[in-house]
Amino acid sequence: MENNQEQLSQQVSSANQTSQNVDMPSAEMPKPKWKRLAIIIVIIIVLIIGSLGGYKYLNQQNTAKTVPSQITNTPTQPQLQNANWKTYTNNYYNFKLDIPNNWKVEEQIIQDKSYVNGENHTYKLSSPNGDLIIDNTSIFNKNNHIKQQLPNTKVQLGEYTVDRYPYINDDNQRIDCVQLLNIKRQQSVTFAFNFNGDIEKNNELLLKILKTFAYTKQEPSLDDYISYGIPQGWTKENTDTSLSLSFVSSDFHEEGLPTIVSGARIAVGRVKRDPLKTFIQQITPNDIYGMTKVETKNVTFGNIQWTNVYSCGGEFGSCHDSYSIENSGYIWSVSMMCNKDCNTKAGANNTVYAKDRDAFIDSIRFK
Repeated sequence: MENNQEQLSQQVSSANQTSQNVDMPSAEMPKPKWKRLAIIIVIIIVLIIGSLGGYKYLNQQNTAKTVPSQITNTPTQPQLQNANWKTYTNNYYNFKLDIPNNWKVEEQIIQDKSYVNGENHTYKLSSPNGDLIIDNTSIFNKNNHIKQQLPNTKVQLGEYTVDRYPYINDDNQRIDCVQLLNIKRQQSVTFAFNFNGDIEKNNELLLKILKTFAYTKQEPSLDDYISYGIPQGWTKENTDTSLSLSFVSSDFHEEGLPTIVSGARIAVGRVKRDPLKTFIQQITPNDIYGMTKVETKNVTFGNIQWTNVYSCGGEFGSCHDSYSIENSGYIWSVSMMCNKDCNTKAGANNTVYAKDRDAFIDSIRFK
């Protein structure tokens, strides 16, 4: 009996030892496995983050290197055409042109009472033999009459595509011109071309020169100085220049050298007060275009007195109905132009656009 108990006791003891040997691994073995797994996961995360960071850094570096190279490697147009060109900059009209190095540049300030402050700022760019001349005065010469009108074309003036108006004058010279008018926050610019030699060759050179045109300075907008109400159905033209604003009726249409076929345009402009002229002298159209004064009178809008000048004539037979006022050293003018209905003062006042003109002037307030 004792032997049986002793054997049983030994078997139980042996079973307990076996049980302890089995339980030990199940409690302690997972620890090193989970530690290794955690370490592996951390390493993978670090590698992923590091890879993403490295990719972002390299991408930023590549971008930083790429952008300047695009700017640096873009040559200006004169370099593509001729390395021996120079840049002509006009600081009065705020533009620049690239021309051949051997071209002559002339600028003058001509005393002329028909211009603001009695000064006409002129420029003349000419080839060595005078075969090609670019200036801003030829077309305004009273002796420069059109003998034969040539077909109009389009030409690239820097970033702008403009109309080109060629003709043969009484001296059998080919003269044509382009004008940049109503460019947003820029002055208007006129280029007249005089060809005296090989027209085809000089025209090729001219087109290269015109493509290099660029404005050098942006002017303030007249919207900075006045407020106004736009008549119903009218729209503001995308002009907003330093000298003018313009608005057109819904049925407005013009062709060629501004000839209004239908509708009407209202324009707002300002010029510096000319101390050499009286107020009336300055607001009366000069005789460059052969304009003749028809009527001058004072008119009140919004308790403000304006001076109305109506004039017709000129080479293009146009009429201008303007209302002017002096404010802070400037003369402000509002003018309306329309089709043949405006060719008389009575017609201008009776046209369907007259009420819109009057309402517009009445709404103007100086800031």
